[in-house]
Amino acid sequence: MEKKRLNWIDMAKGFAMILVMFGHAPILLPIQAEVYTFHVPLFFFMSGYLFSNVKYNNFSAFLKKRIITIGIPYFCFSFIEYIYFFVFNNKQNVSPLKSFIGTLIPLRYNNGTLHNGTLWFIACLFMCEMVFFLIVKWTKNDKRKIITCLVVSAIIGGIYNTYIGKPLPWSFDVAFIAVVFYGIGYLIKGMENKVSKLVSIKYLVVFLIINVIIGHLNVRNMNARVDMSSIEYGNYFLFFGSAISGIMASLIFCRLLPKSKLLIYIGKNSIIFFAFHQMILYPIIDKLIRHISFLTSEKSYIVTLNGIIHVGVTLIVMIPIIYVINNYMPFILGKRFSKKGAN
Repeated sequence: MEKKRLNWIDMAKGFAMILVMFGHAPILLPIQAEVYTFHVPLFFFMSGYLFSNVKYNNFSAFLKKRIITIGIPYFCFSFIEYIYFFVFNNKQNVSPLKSFIGTLIPLRYNNGTLHNGTLWFIACLFMCEMVFFLIVKWTKNDKRKIITCLVVSAIIGGIYNTYIGKPLPWSFDVAFIAVVFYGIGYLIKGMENKVSKLVSIKYLVVFLIINVIIGHLNVRNMNARVDMSSIEYGNYFLFFGSAISGIMASLIFCRLLPKSKLLIYIGKNSIIFFAFHQMILYPIIDKLIRHISFLTSEKSYIVTLNGIIHVGVTLIVMIPIIYVINNYMPFILGKRFSKKGAN
């Protein structure tokens, strides 16, 4: 049972990662808008589902662990993207010093983070976990108090984004909203018996319909897509409604699916996909596609094909990269070197 549970968790992370890659690829705007209603919230939800504070006696111990498992990967991948940016893609003539400072103190939509923009999620996840750990400790893991703190956090995030709306270092502004999904993931883990009763085609369709309807209403009112990175939420009630319904539909979908080695593989290596797909591989794929005349058409089916090509090529190219990192450079992921893995 435990193995099966872990399979669907990795499959859900893999599914979310595929959605992120399609969201960053050239796809039709209505499809992109739908994907954006829940794909990033789903990642935060799954991280919260896996959260456990049992083995950490205090905040400093938890902080030290997260610096290793999240901080080190963030800085290592940022450094890789830093090198790539200044060798191949510095069209804005950004100074190396500014980008170096932007790596240490990441600030979204700033010239200093042009090289590692996609990694805003990793930085935000770090802040989100810090906030939630403190919430759990302060409430002594009381579920009602946790829910109250999540509501307060959402209100604080909404007020800040509405009246100030400026990105904060390490995406702390987004963390106020993200921690809500993180906390819901943690709370739902304790309701496994109730949640398992929802795993059926019927509820999958219900949650999907809710997501599409509410998400469409929000996007239409905004006249733009939802985007947590850009702090574009539209109506907050519609935003949370579409995100949560999309998350539930995704969970049911992944539980109904037979075991997928591909999704599990992507899920287990999602942080590597995050680091490489948009800032490194997609620009290269774009340059190659420009030399294929029929792929430059604006027709709907060609645009869709372009998106599939971006994701498909990325999945193939990432296989040797992932192999090398996992077996010969595990320190990039905050892991110890394993002689067994290198054989």
